[in-house]
Amino acid sequence: MLSDEVKVGIVFTLSLALLIFGVLLLKGYGLQRRGYTFYVLLEDASGLDKGDPVTVAGLKVGRVRDLKLMGRKVLVTVRMDRKVEVPKDSEFAVETFGAIGEKGIVIKLGEGPGPVEPGDTLVGKVGPGISDILVSVGSAGEQVGEVLRRLRAVLNDTTISQVGSAISEIRMAVEEARPKLRENLARLDRVLSDISEGAEGIKKLSEGGTAALRDIRASSASLKASAERLDSITASLDHILSEVRLGRGTLGRLLVEDELYESIRSLVAQMDSLVADIRRHPGRYIRIELF
Repeated sequence: MLSDEVKVGIVFTLSLALLIFGVLLLKGYGLQRRGYTFYVLLEDASGLDKGDPVTVAGLKVGRVRDLKLMGRKVLVTVRMDRKVEVPKDSEFAVETFGAIGEKGIVIKLGEGPGPVEPGDTLVGKVGPGISDILVSVGSAGEQVGEVLRRLRAVLNDTTISQVGSAISEIRMAVEEARPKLRENLARLDRVLSDISEGAEGIKKLSEGGTAALRDIRASSASLKASAERLDSITASLDHILSEVRLGRGTLGRLLVEDELYESIRSLVAQMDSLVADIRRHPGRYIRIELF
């Protein structure tokens, strides 16, 4: 049977082993057998340490294994998960995570032309740290304070009083102009109503003009037909007169042939003489016998 001291020793040993395993896992040594290694060259690695995370789109996909000075730059050894392919044109930047200032490498994936191979060396950059952000915030705070001081200098008691007085005058002017504005709006309504009535009258006049135009068109068509008939009659008369002038037909021959005219004249004279003789001596021509 184990004593209490042995039991305590076993528990302590197991706890220490679990602690060491957890630390090693957090430091990224668990990725050594299932990942690949490449290098990132930085101008400055301030705040970056072994075991710091390497993220893609906010997810931890690797760890910083080592940092080594090479001339004036720092060569960072990165151990990546083998399931993550990083294009060679990706961006590598050292940035700050959280409010306590923990740093890591953030990878912004590119498009190609191919993935990073084990042993490749890529150039990274350093993002702004907490101190830079605080400096920027301090500078912005100073600018805001300067603006507030200038605003306070402008908006003194006298200026505020003048602004209040101007607002009161504007309000009084608006109150005075309100009745005139209402009157002008009423006039505008009447003008619009008159314009509407005038439009209706114009519309009716247009309809009457359309009817009159139809009547004029009908009369014009009738006049055109009459003119065409008159042209036809005139053409017929011209033809008749032309025939008469040429001596064609009875009337033309009478006008042209003098002998025919003289014969008719002689015949008329003889008929006059015969009628006169019948009147003087009716018995020569009319006999009445009684049975």
